[in-house]
Amino acid sequence: MLQTSSPSDERPALSEAEEAEAALANRLKILQQRATRYARREDLDEDGDLVRLLFFSHGSSDYAIPLDDLREVRVLRGFCPIPGARSTVPGIFYYRGEVLSLHDLACYMGVANEHAPNWVLIVERDKQRLGLMAKDVIDVREVSQASVRPSPITLGERAVCVQGVVDKGTLLLRTEALFSTPAFFKGL
Repeated sequence: MLQTSSPSDERPALSEAEEAEAALANRLKILQQRATRYARREDLDEDGDLVRLLFFSHGSSDYAIPLDDLREVRVLRGFCPIPGARSTVPGIFYYRGEVLSLHDLACYMGVANEHAPNWVLIVERDKQRLGLMAKDVIDVREVSQASVRPSPITLGERAVCVQGVVDKGTLLLRTEALFSTPAFFKGL
């Protein structure tokens, strides 16, 4: 009887030690890629310019926004819900003679939001304004631009609205993206 060999039979079988070594090399490669991604990036701003940020929380996450893009922080007394609107834009509110859209950042980020917002942050960029819901306003601090770490990969498409991470996991918002990202800005 004639025996034929398959292509898989022609390859030498790897010993257990060689398989373990290959798996370890693969893990090391993945860890090096992660380290490169999350390493502190000094190239963002080498002279360490400071930026003033307002830190706030909404849902179970903490956020920061540059004070230069913040017009006002005020108590959220109420808003008018918009029937059929996306949950990221639950309604509108009246602000100094102007009707502004109210945006739920926690909902956009996919974070659980168990508490009603207490505050609204009036954000202004290029003569456009919107309101961001906030549960708590935490602090105003100066942060070095060099200390901003890259956005987490896990944010996916939502990372476009995040400039990076400061302090202990606080997401630094990219204000211009809040106005230009359809998934966040559009209510219907």
